[in-house]
Amino acid sequence: MTVKELIMEVGFDDLLPYLKEIIVGHFDNIYAFREAYDILRDMQPNPEFVGKVWIEQEEDWISIQSLDADFWENELAKELVLPPNTTLSKEKIAAHCIYDITFYGFSPAERIENFWKSHAPMQSKMERRKSIIQELTVSGSSFTYKDLAYLLQVEYGTRYDYHSITNGQGNRLAILLIP
Repeated sequence: MTVKELIMEVGFDDLLPYLKEIIVGHFDNIYAFREAYDILRDMQPNPEFVGKVWIEQEEDWISIQSLDADFWENELAKELVLPPNTTLSKEKIAAHCIYDITFYGFSPAERIENFWKSHAPMQSKMERRKSIIQELTVSGSSFTYKDLAYLLQVEYGTRYDYHSITNGQGNRLAILLIP
């Protein structure tokens, strides 16, 4: 059974009690889990993607592996691999799957944004600066590498995602501000 097939078989109200066990103390965002559930039900799994979701169980502890770092279309296509002789209900498995899929965000766009924000600190300062220079010197840009090479020497700097509003909404210029 795939993640998509499981989500299509289990109603949100049926998995909700198990979801509440997982998100103890954070009931104020149940609406977001419901929205994510609805989005997932409406999405089509990637027919070309092949992957597995490993579900492990030890007494009351459940672990879902490989369901929190990919595009939702790919997550939906993954086959569920259950432990032998499992007694887990489909509703409980679905609750854990919904929780894991939404780990980085409650929509595909939010997930991608949050995933990269949380993994950005793994880059060194130098790698981030090189990435900024590369982004600002793309073909058609008025910047050259020579114009921005000084960024590699700045000890403390901050990148602000500011866009000039002077050229109209379609032609906004990204500006790099370094104090």
